Amino acid sequence: VSGAGAKTLTSLTTVNGNLTLSGTAAATTGANFTIGGNLIIGNGTTFSVGAFTLGVTGTTTIGGGTSGTLAITGVAGIKTFTGDVSMNGGTLSCSVASTQNLTTLSITGGTNTISGSNGTFTISGLTNVNAIVNITATGGTKTFTDLTITSLGTWNNSGNMAATINGNLTINGIFTSGTGVYTMAGTGKTISGTVASVTIAKLSPTGTITNQIPSLTISTALAGTSLTLSSNNILYIGGTNTVTTLNATTNAPTTVVYNGAAQTVKATTYSY
Repeated sequence: VSGAGAKTLTSLTTVNGNLTLSGTAAATTGANFTIGGNLIIGNGTTFSVGAFTLGVTGTTTIGGGTSGTLAITGVAGIKTFTGDVSMNGGTLSCSVASTQNLTTLSITGGTNTISGSNGTFTISGLTNVNAIVNITATGGTKTFTDLTITSLGTWNNSGNMAATINGNLTINGIFTSGTGVYTMAGTGKTISGTVASVTIAKLSPTGTITNQIPSLTISTALAGTSLTLSSNNILYIGGTNTVTTLNATTNAPTTVVYNGAAQTVKATTYSY
């Protein structure tokens, strides 16, 4: 699909090969739609998915380095991306309460945006952030498995989106958490990486989580079930601490610092 202007794919339901948008084309699905190959949304183009199912077998590329938008505009119909969803200077927008299932999500280049106030996104495999992603989304349900920010990656949650992480959180680059709750629901999972320090406003480890970042700051609220500190960890708690188990002794020495105002210190055993 090329050229300029808006195109509605009313009678088109299947593309056996690749679908590529180029120029300034804007295409909108008008029926349940299946792409057997790759979906390529080039610079300056927009692919809108209405209230219909969408299935992409191959890779979905959003952006050609500077722009390109995949917009979810219809509630009905599950959107399924079997291949990798790769963002390269593009925008993934969802303003409706729709359901999207992704296998993997890769932020590969450019400056990218995930926007919208609704939508359920489930990424069953790795989310790999190797460029800039600005998350302006404010609502909906976002569930990740393993989330990795590489040394070249920037995660900027300016929309204060809440997120559930069922796997490991690995931070080697820039991580700005925003004020949404990060629920870590996996068993035997870690917060780790090569950075010296990380700040997360609200952390709720509902699984069993071990922190391996040397200096971890929870600035607003630590809740959930179980957080274990690794050897020589410093945990700064700036707000409330209601986590059921804070294990600061198994891997001693560790340090826990309550640095907020008018705090209640959790009754547990601390390392010294």
